[in-house]
Amino acid sequence: MNKGSYHPFDLKNFIFYSRQRNLNVEIARSDKRYDVIVLSPKADITVWSKHPKGDTKIIFISVDSYFATRQFDIAGMLRGLAKFLSGEQKFLQLNYTNSFIKMCRRADGLVCSTEEQKINIQEYCNNVHIIFESHHNLARHCKTDYSIGKNINLVWEGRPENIGSIKEIKKPC
Repeated sequence: MNKGSYHPFDLKNFIFYSRQRNLNVEIARSDKRYDVIVLSPKADITVWSKHPKGDTKIIFISVDSYFATRQFDIAGMLRGLAKFLSGEQKFLQLNYTNSFIKMCRRADGLVCSTEEQKINIQEYCNNVHIIFESHHNLARHCKTDYSIGKNINLVWEGRPENIGSIKEIKKPC
C-alpha cells in the first residue's frame, strides 16, 4: 500500500508505529480473516462492530470524546447521518454514540488519548490504554527565528467545531 492511500491520522499513529517496527500492514477487508485488526478513528464502525468475536482481535483507536457530548446533542444526533451520507459509514446509525458504544464493546482492546476517555470507555471495554499521538514526522521546517513580526503564522490541527477556541486569540482578518 502506498503512503498516499492512508488517512493522515493513520500516518501519524499506527502507520508510523508499524514502519518503526518494520511491520507489513494492509487496509483490512471485513470479508477477510486476520489475526489482528487495528481500526483508526476513520474506520467504518457500523461494519466492524458486527465483526464476530473469535480468532480475530480488534484494536480500536478512538481520539474523539463522543461520551463528552450530551445524549441529545444536535451534532451528535446528526453525526451518524452525516457519516452515512458521506460514505464513511456503510450502514445508517442515527445515534452515533450508540454505534460507538457497540464498537467499544466489540473491541478486544482500545486506544484513546485522555484519562477522561479511558474512564468513560472502560464501562464498555476493560482493555483500554492511553497513547499519545505521534506528530514529529509532520514538521517540514525547523524554526530558527522566534521573533514576532507583523503577522504570526499559526498551524492548527483540529476539527471545525473547535474553531471557537482560536477566536479567543484574535478575530479573523
